[in-house]
Amino acid sequence: MNASVTLVTGIAYLGCDDDKIYALNATTGAVLWTYTTGEPIYSTPVVADGVVYATSTDDMIYALNVTTGALIWDYATGAQIEDSPAISNGVVYAGSTDGKVYAIIAEGDQAGLLYQRALRITHK
Repeated sequence: MNASVTLVTGIAYLGCDDDKIYALNATTGAVLWTYTTGEPIYSTPVVADGVVYATSTDDMIYALNVTTGALIWDYATGAQIEDSPAISNGVVYAGSTDGKVYAIIAEGDQAGLLYQRALRITHK
């Protein structure tokens, strides 16, 4: 595990290098749910308005139901994401290793790109 734990109302949310996002009972350690991504998660999940937001090195931003772990939506960026997302006014912000920041706006179970902005030149 390479990221911090997010603790909200007695539930610990964390991403792991086994490609899973976990929700654990913070008192007992019992696994409440897991969600499997395509690659390891090195970022800390963020919880807001009944949604767990997480990023993964599989280039994806995920929105999961806080109670069940069911996928609400996902969004593919241009490269790996190793840092945690930020949420403000219903917009999810995430920086990717492609040198861009992505602003994703969600309405219900759909997500769309508000903008992406290159912040540096990448070299391959």
